This record gives sequence, C-alpha cells and structure tokens, in this order.
Amino acid sequence: MASAATEQVGLLDAMAKNYQFYVFLFSMFVIFMGIARWGGKTISRNQEKARRKSANEPAALLASVGGDAEQSFTYTGLFKGGLIGLYLTAILLMYAVIMQAFKLAPRVVNQEAISRTDLLEGMPILLLFPVLMMPFLVWILLPKGSGRPVWVVIVICWAADAMALYFGKLSDPVAVVELLTTAILGLCMSYVIGMREGVKAADPTKSCPRVSVEVIEGNDLDRGWLYETTDTDYRLVTEDGANHIIPSSNVKSIRGPLA
Repeated sequence: MASAATEQVGLLDAMAKNYQFYVFLFSMFVIFMGIARWGGKTISRNQEKARRKSANEPAALLASVGGDAEQSFTYTGLFKGGLIGLYLTAILLMYAVIMQAFKLAPRVVNQEAISRTDLLEGMPILLLFPVLMMPFLVWILLPKGSGRPVWVVIVICWAADAMALYFGKLSDPVAVVELLTTAILGLCMSYVIGMREGVKAADPTKSCPRVSVEVIEGNDLDRGWLYETTDTDYRLVTEDGANHIIPSSNVKSIRGPLA
C-alpha cells in the first residue's frame, strides 16, 4: 500500500513539474489540427473550382490571391481552426476516461491508493473506441468521390494498432501506440472537415449572397453571386459561369440578397 501511494505521489509530482511541456504539446496539437483543416479546405476548394470551371458552373475564379486563406494561416487562425477537431477527438477519448473512472470509483470511495499501473490497466481495450469511431465520422463528413489518401492513412493506423495489440499483449506501450494513432486520426478528421468546407466555399451558390448591381456606366449585372468585396471593386459570378469585376466607383446601387 505504501509503495502504491509513493508511486501515485511521484506521478503527480512529475506532472506538476512538466506542466509547461504538456501545455506546449497541447498547443502544438491544436495548431497541427488547424493546419490539417486549412490544408483540406485549400486543396478541395481549388479542386472544386477547377471542376466547376470545366463544367461551366459558377465558380469564384477572380478571387484575390490567397484571399481568406492568407488571413486564416496565422497562429490565431490555425488555433481556432483546430479547435473543432480537438473537440471531436476529446469527446471520443472521454469514453475511455469515463469508463476507467467508473472502474476506479469504488477504490476512490474506499480511500485506496491508485497507482500508475491501476490507471493504465485496461486502457488498450478502451482506447479502441476512438480508433474505431473516428473513421466512421470521417466517412460521414467526407465529400463524395474524394479522400482516398485519408483512407490510406486510416488503414495504416488500424494496422499499427492491430500489430501493437498482437505483439504487445495489452501492455502500456500498446496504449501509447493507440494514443498516437488517435492523434493521427484526429488530424485526418480535421482535414476532412476542411475538405467539406472547401467544397462549399468553391460553390458561390451556397456560400455567397445573390445580388443585382446597378452601375453608372455600362450594363447592369442582374442576379449574380457576390463572392468578394475589396477596397476598389466588387467581384461576382453569374449563373452561366462568367466572372465580373466591377469597380466601386462605377457602382450606383446593390440590391440583395435576392432569393
């Protein structure tokens, strides 16, 4: 009993001394989540734009270079962008934490010491839940006809976990491998969230207001999708896929959003 209590105190002391390192790891994980989401959004948006252009569908082809992508690729933007992936990953990991807490609750009530071995016992089995559920969420969120590299990463993660479980015999290293694959699958999920956003952003009919522009000189533009406003002009695309840049000095009025 005394040795278990000593081990528990030593574990808490080690965590207290290294909390800054853990905060750093947490921040970097969120940043990498944000980078994955940004990358998925940027790549899928460009691919969808190219597809829509070849199909003569409305696409924002005259958007500023970088546009909102440049604004989002900052520390603050990436951190905020990574939070949704972190949130979903944390929810799935909470299953393992809650189940382990239920198992140890009677010992806590009886004021028995809990060692590091007690905390990790059974975790390799419990951590299979997020490893198996994340691909299901990826399948739900993934845009149709895309994401083959994501599934390759998922299969590799599953293979790594299967090998760890087979050779590790439910030991502590197995839980470490499962935590690493859970982190990688979380990055895949954040990437897929970005892909879904990129496909939507490339379709002005879903992401941009429809307006009519009355100009001072020239022909008015009726029922176009306004996808960008700069300091000097307005950029729109019409239903036939034609893109237009109208100088702000030539705009008399803008009516919208229209149904």
